[in-house]
Amino acid sequence: MRAGCFCAHPYLLRLMNVGEAQAREHRAAVRGGDKSALPGAVRMSFGLYNDERDVDAAVEALATIRAGRVRGCYRLDPATGEHLPEVAPFNLDDLLPAALRAEAKQ
Repeated sequence: MRAGCFCAHPYLLRLMNVGEAQAREHRAAVRGGDKSALPGAVRMSFGLYNDERDVDAAVEALATIRAGRVRGCYRLDPATGEHLPEVAPFNLDDLLPAALRAEAKQ
């Protein structure tokens, strides 16, 4: 997974309804060392090494997040714009489907 604009800034700005004036404000903030309010998206990519279980696990994880069953405490690093976890309020193994948990323990 990756967050940002993925070398597609004009397209993503249009998708997120960021006008030219707002884009200028974001660029000025970045030049000043503050990336805390940058808009962006999250992209998930699959490769030849992935199989259907990986896709199913990703869809299940997204559904869990979307349903609000996973929440964490994050701090924002204004210099990078990254949201870094303070402490994970959940066990990551609990998010994996049972089949993948069993396979990982083998």
